Amino acid sequence: MKLTQADPSLYNPDLRPIPPEERTWGTYNYASLWVAMSVCIPTYMLASGLIAGGMSWLQAILTILLGNLIVLIPMLLNAHAGTRYGIPFPVFVRASFGVRGANVPALLRALVACGWFGIQAWIGGQAIYAMLLVIWPGAATLPGSMWICFFLFWAINMLVIWYGIETIKLLQGIGAPFMLAVGLLLLFWITRKAGGLGPVLRIPSKFHSSTDFMRFFIPSLTGMVGFWATVALNIPDFTRYAKSQRAQIVGQDHAEKQLAQNQVEPPLQKQRLSNLDVVKAKDSVAPQAESSVGPAAAIPNLSLQNGLRAFPRWAITSSGTLQRSFDAGRTWEDVSPSQTESGAELKPEYGDKKIRKKEQLNPAVVFRAVAALGSEIWAGGSSAMLYHSFDSGSHWIRVMPIEANASLTGDIVSMDFSDPQHGEIATSAGELWMTSDDGQTWHKQQ
Repeated sequence: MKLTQADPSLYNPDLRPIPPEERTWGTYNYASLWVAMSVCIPTYMLASGLIAGGMSWLQAILTILLGNLIVLIPMLLNAHAGTRYGIPFPVFVRASFGVRGANVPALLRALVACGWFGIQAWIGGQAIYAMLLVIWPGAATLPGSMWICFFLFWAINMLVIWYGIETIKLLQGIGAPFMLAVGLLLLFWITRKAGGLGPVLRIPSKFHSSTDFMRFFIPSLTGMVGFWATVALNIPDFTRYAKSQRAQIVGQDHAEKQLAQNQVEPPLQKQRLSNLDVVKAKDSVAPQAESSVGPAAAIPNLSLQNGLRAFPRWAITSSGTLQRSFDAGRTWEDVSPSQTESGAELKPEYGDKKIRKKEQLNPAVVFRAVAALGSEIWAGGSSAMLYHSFDSGSHWIRVMPIEANASLTGDIVSMDFSDPQHGEIATSAGELWMTSDDGQTWHKQQ
């Protein structure tokens, strides 16, 4: 039977079922769709919150993986209807809400999408504005320049939407492998620059009991699920173009499992490189003091003349206060390792080679020496106080070098690290202590 007249509220070109001959999306297209949606600043900001909140790298990966797997179940179920009938989300929900009632969830989903698109556009605008400042610092004096960048990013996205789903398919198909390849190259580069992944993997969880962990884990898992829950609802909008059920199921399942690890890798580097929400394509930009600040906000700190400057500057005042600067020395903030000490203890197999423990520390430490190599910071001062930070001073570990029956004594007056693994410390008692494994073991030279 052929329709001669259609109610535009029930049937239009956007709502019509897609016939099999017009369905051109394969497994690669759905995998690249998820790469395009996941390799972005907001997902890295989400994952970095787990690291900054106190999770270890393994806890963060498992939380993200579990959240993705939970979302994957309703997503694949809803996606099945889109592929089988070729219908979008507003038509699919008519089975549950009725022909007229389906307008309610469709509008609610649209409102959420508008809000989320605004967030994405603002972050994208920040990235454009930040890159503009690197190229042309004078842009900061232009009134409304940030808003101009926001609307520019918004307009680019609207242009892609205007040309339709095939344009989205083309862009994500080209962009996905490029994003992954460049991301892996930058991850390799910054890992070498930071001295390896070892220190990252050694950073322990800050939770000392199951109760403390669950108090953070449950809302974190909810956040992971909520982040993708809306996409799980309207996934038929994409799967209606699938060539087969296998194409969309395999593409989504494979992509989500892989991206669970991909999502947390840059935040791990962020924690290693000064508490920055690191996006792979923007690794090694200057850090911010707050871990919630997006990487786009840090791009202006790039130095085109002097190369990439990824870390804060460190100094000690005449009164022995440790300070750092995130803006090339224009402003400084005091850093108190004793107040941000993580309280981590080494596992028993380390024996007495190096002791890290939480104890009542003297809050009036007079610092006399500091050594910084990337995010690795060593600071020492009065009463043999020695601290080590893997994340540019956001978290500190008290270190007490011991060898046999000897322990470090006196005030630490100087230190020198040629690389993250090799360093030496001199004390007012005439002692010289050396390490060749990033402080895991120490040897007294004199």
